Amino acid sequence: WWSPMLCSPRAWSSPPCELECQAGYLLEGELRCNSLGQWEGGARCVPQWQVGNWSTCDSACGRSVRTRSVSCPSGQDADCGLRPDGTSACWDYTACRWRAGAWAPCSASCGAGARTRLVDCPSG
Repeated sequence: WWSPMLCSPRAWSSPPCELECQAGYLLEGELRCNSLGQWEGGARCVPQWQVGNWSTCDSACGRSVRTRSVSCPSGQDADCGLRPDGTSACWDYTACRWRAGAWAPCSASCGAGARTRLVDCPSG
């Protein structure tokens, strides 16, 4: 709907031209029609990092790692800037089998005291 050389039927007072970029790219800048009927300004489609969803933790008991895909649609990582993380630490305790030791004696023989016990996760 627009010509790269002449911008008629648009007028110099028209809003900037809306350009569409392909998936994975973001429009940067704008093009406007000047009073001579020529395009001015600069618009370009800039690649943006494409990141997938985080995976589940590698382990269901304790500290682990999760991953996601990270790619630059141009195929050149330098085009997209600083690369987002593709791995991240995570903690999941849903499959832990907790083992609780015996309660220690009270720390006070009279009045307020405390009792403690060791709790660990031998499964991870």
